[in-house]
Amino acid sequence: MSTDLKQSKSALYVEDDATLRRMLADYIKNSGYDVTQADNLQDAVAHAQRQRFDVYITDGSFPLTHGVHEASGAGLKLYDKIKQMYGVPLNFAVVSADKDLEQRCVNEGIRFFFKGRLYRELESFRDYLESLK
Repeated sequence: MSTDLKQSKSALYVEDDATLRRMLADYIKNSGYDVTQADNLQDAVAHAQRQRFDVYITDGSFPLTHGVHEASGAGLKLYDKIKQMYGVPLNFAVVSADKDLEQRCVNEGIRFFFKGRLYRELESFRDYLESLK
């Protein structure tokens, strides 16, 4: 009798908005990923140091540490730190509506989703997650 268990992929999802984080984390989980969540850069880096994830999904801006908020760019700071740890290629996606951040992501080759139209782009996001399996 075969016990061929399919191993889940892992995802690190960083978002400081608790409601959006829960919603999208459930969506990622339902796409077949074990999801680790963080709400700031310090916690995200700590998770990334303990485990290399199959995909990294982050908001464009979130606090560097608890209670300290930074404007756009924290997602790219996380990308740089993870790239230093593991090199490239990385499956890394930024979820944001910031136009300046979008251009910086394009320049780095990072996938960029939800340019302010979350519900219309969920299908594209799901397709991205499926392509990584």
